[in-house]
Amino acid sequence: MTSQKELFQQQGYLVIPNFASDEEIQQLKNRMKELVDDFQPDTENVTVFSTVNQDRKKKQDKYFLDSAGNISFFFEEEAFYEDPETKQSEIKLKVDKSLSINKVGHALHDLDDTFKNFSYSSKLYDVTQQIGLEDPRLVQSMYIFKQPNIGGKVNLFRGHR
Repeated sequence: MTSQKELFQQQGYLVIPNFASDEEIQQLKNRMKELVDDFQPDTENVTVFSTVNQDRKKKQDKYFLDSAGNISFFFEEEAFYEDPETKQSEIKLKVDKSLSINKVGHALHDLDDTFKNFSYSSKLYDVTQQIGLEDPRLVQSMYIFKQPNIGGKVNLFRGHR
């Protein structure tokens, strides 16, 4: 049987059934709902995330790059009736805000207590040791939504290579 370390080295990821308890999952989901409810989209913070169309405009590039140290919200490609880049006066979503967001990132692990507690848990650290990471660092965190009827294509991603 292949060890977790060997699987991680071969595939670049691990699937760990039941890693998070139902209670932990619900806490994270509840906290994300609060974050989304509190988020007020405007022309300065509306950015569409696309795994296919990587030609971001300058404002989107800045928002994306600044997201490394923030909790930032990225919308689905089909979330808006009009491009917010060209229509500065009003943001018109096709569906409810909570169903329009593609992902939230990238510093949840440092800036939000609920996500920090989960991200820096000893059980996550234990996995890093089991797969042989010598000096593990949390540099990015994301909460990725899979929205019904609106979500864009997600390509395969292998971040460790």
